[in-house]
Amino acid sequence: MSEKLKQVLSETNELLRGLTAAVNGLANQIQHQHLKQPFIDRSYKLHPSGRRVHSKVEELGLTEKVVDLLNKDFTYVQISNQLGNQVSKSAIHRFAKRHKFKA
Repeated sequence: MSEKLKQVLSETNELLRGLTAAVNGLANQIQHQHLKQPFIDRSYKLHPSGRRVHSKVEELGLTEKVVDLLNKDFTYVQISNQLGNQVSKSAIHRFAKRHKFKA
């Protein structure tokens, strides 16, 4: 009886080792694949090189509004709130930096 039990346990251990190896192999494959494909923010239109064609501000057609509010010395958070949070404060900051507005 104990001989039979030892044999079953040894076969089970063998199967578990095989399954563990398979799972680890898949995990490594998935991790490698993830590293090969960097995250791309799809909310922006992209140039074939990967850079943004337009900023979020320009894409939503809010350029004049944002420029006007920046000229009135509004903070980025205030501008974002004025626009109903359509554009994040960091997107407004990037836009302002790109267009040489003083922070």
